[in-house]
Amino acid sequence: MSPNFKSADVSIAFDGTGKLFLTYIDYRESPDSGGVYLTKSLNGGTTWSTPVKVIDALTDVTKRPIDRPWLSVSNSGNNIYVTTKPAPWILPPNRPYFISSSNGGTSFNNWRYLDTTNFLVGNVIAAPMAVPAVTGNTVIAIYPSYLPSQSVFAKYILAKSTNGGGTFNYSTVFNSSFNTAAANDSAKLSYRLIINPTNSNHYVFVCIGSLSGVDYDIYMTETLNGGSSWSALTRINDDAINNGKMQDLLWADFDNNGDLAITWRDRRNGSGPGYARASEVYAAFRPSGSSTFNPNFKISNTLETYGNILSENGNDVMSMVIKNDTLHTVWGSTRDGSLDIWYSRTKSFYRWDNRHQTFK
Repeated sequence: MSPNFKSADVSIAFDGTGKLFLTYIDYRESPDSGGVYLTKSLNGGTTWSTPVKVIDALTDVTKRPIDRPWLSVSNSGNNIYVTTKPAPWILPPNRPYFISSSNGGTSFNNWRYLDTTNFLVGNVIAAPMAVPAVTGNTVIAIYPSYLPSQSVFAKYILAKSTNGGGTFNYSTVFNSSFNTAAANDSAKLSYRLIINPTNSNHYVFVCIGSLSGVDYDIYMTETLNGGSSWSALTRINDDAINNGKMQDLLWADFDNNGDLAITWRDRRNGSGPGYARASEVYAAFRPSGSSTFNPNFKISNTLETYGNILSENGNDVMSMVIKNDTLHTVWGSTRDGSLDIWYSRTKSFYRWDNRHQTFK
């Protein structure tokens, strides 16, 4: 939007008719200006519409609410939802933001804070990222919370609206007992919220934490009743417990049949504990209708050497789509000495042959 702006944090989504929507940050720091923008394509990305501003960088006084915009689009493409948080240099207290459009992104409604009384983020969480998902006219989002006057526990909170974001109801996903003793400033402790396309009341939330205080693992909880109750946390990576190997940079997706796949950056075969270790991309798969995951399997084809650039801002990425029992995975790797984006197409991985210990 300006030759002096920088762009970052792209998020894309298709609607049910094939229209492609894209949000991104376009801004300048010092003096601050810009915001989050949305553009759309009717031809699969060949051409794009003129960008529309979703939220302005200066709209909430000094908070700069333009970081980590996550995009979610209804099947019709009419309802578009974006969540953001303050810029990473903004000190807490910070809050998550929610912005919506009911006309396919032609214009956006006024922003609002996603958290609310009795379900506030609190005063100590610096980066309260909210992750959204949509099914029909229901939009949901999960964000972190820790405020002792509100609850003695750190929590993840579910905000749910059945009227397109007009009003929200709130509930606890789980009280977080994650121990941060193993924390590392470079670790990518992301989380992901998805809805089963075959069951609009089936939500899956995948996150990273340490229940033992020794290392970070991938965990999942799910609800089959639209958020009224959630399952106990399930550990997804199946390497040895408390082995000191850090897992991070997760992603998760359902295919159209309800099969579930989760991917992450895995250091089980690297040397020693911590972030700055060689890694691989691993995945877990759970067939539709099953309550258990198949054994973990590798997506990447080599142990990838750690590069110092991975400790700098903005240089890691993981994304995955599962379609017709095929995983399409992209990730940032320094295996050849520079940072590149790698892609893998993994087919027919879903049946485990115990006799040969292989995937068919």
